[in-house]
Amino acid sequence: MHFKLDLIIKGSYYYQAETLYRQKQLYPGTKLTAKREADNPHDCNAVQLFYPLEKPQPAALLGYFPRQIAAILSSKYDLQSIASIHLQEVRHSENRLQLSCRLELKQPWTKALRLMLLATWLKLPSPLASRSLPTEKDR
Repeated sequence: MHFKLDLIIKGSYYYQAETLYRQKQLYPGTKLTAKREADNPHDCNAVQLFYPLEKPQPAALLGYFPRQIAAILSSKYDLQSIASIHLQEVRHSENRLQLSCRLELKQPWTKALRLMLLATWLKLPSPLASRSLPTEKDR
């Protein structure tokens, strides 16, 4: 089953994304590459996302897949199931750059459904964020 998944690229403010944005080098639609980073001390399932630069420069690290998605896709076999990854959106708001990518996968329908549900859950606002803390009146 082929399906598409839109994801926010995590950690882009730590890497080269901001520099590329200021140099007007980030273009939606550009094909990205993914690489597993098994020796990452914070997440052994980490999957890096790279933006191509002109030769002879190496590709620029933009950030990572969300941790929950990386846990599902981190094996070498599952990374090979990625048909394509493209930079979807480049947005600068509130002094922060936000990048998203579109991931096209070839997966069995059961795994595809699991990934789609997880991606939907990641986009939902936290129920705690919408609730206020109790005040003296509430007690």
